[in-house]
Amino acid sequence: MSFSLKISAFFAILLTVVSFQSYAQITSSQLTGRVINARGESIMGVGIRIHYLPDQSSYTVITRQKGLFNMENLPAGGPYEFALTCVGYDTLRIHEIYLSLGNNTLPDWILPDTINRLSDVTVRSFSKAKQTGILGGNRSVLDETFLHQLPAPGLQLSDYLRAVPNTRLRKGEEGAIGFGGQNNRYNSFYVDGAVQNDVFGLSASGTNGGQAGISPVSLESIEQIQVTLSPIDVSIGNFTGAGIQAVTKSGGNQWK
Repeated sequence: MSFSLKISAFFAILLTVVSFQSYAQITSSQLTGRVINARGESIMGVGIRIHYLPDQSSYTVITRQKGLFNMENLPAGGPYEFALTCVGYDTLRIHEIYLSLGNNTLPDWILPDTINRLSDVTVRSFSKAKQTGILGGNRSVLDETFLHQLPAPGLQLSDYLRAVPNTRLRKGEEGAIGFGGQNNRYNSFYVDGAVQNDVFGLSASGTNGGQAGISPVSLESIEQIQVTLSPIDVSIGNFTGAGIQAVTKSGGNQWK
């Protein structure tokens, strides 16, 4: 084999490994939605200002054809505030929106005409518990509010994951938890996109620190946990049990 062919083969293998390791590392939220008027007609060119209250950051996007818009790489959680503006329509402000990891599809927003003044609309139709959709397969999201309300006497990750459907705690194996009838070692656990699996297979929990009886990450630092079973999204993989995605808190501008 010539030297050039060896170099080409090396880079091909390298790209394959990098792309394989990039699966199952969702650390942010995506947002999709549509804006229509009171007659149900889609509106193109609506300016949408997205305001993330914890750190006072802002994002902007403009609706395209059929009134659709999407935004990626948003911090998970919230609350968010939205302001929709367009010539010929009143400004629409929406408060208290919380985003989960992965894709979030919002209901259609109706922009009121200027001549027909309507009061502000508050949208609270977002579910913070289990979400099942064609984009992510069987997906459960545990947000910060849920994590605070759920008792965790052992301060273990399994104390939270036991609330997810299709979950089974393995008796005699401390911290071991299986999903959908699969062995617990078939799970993949990520913190901010970094894998935390016990690659040597020494701990029953299947995560780093399992032999010492500790969690691989401080539970107080977690913002959200997403558990995905049988995903349809091709960007999620590297597991046959469950993909467990945890993101840590990003902080804000207020002391706590």
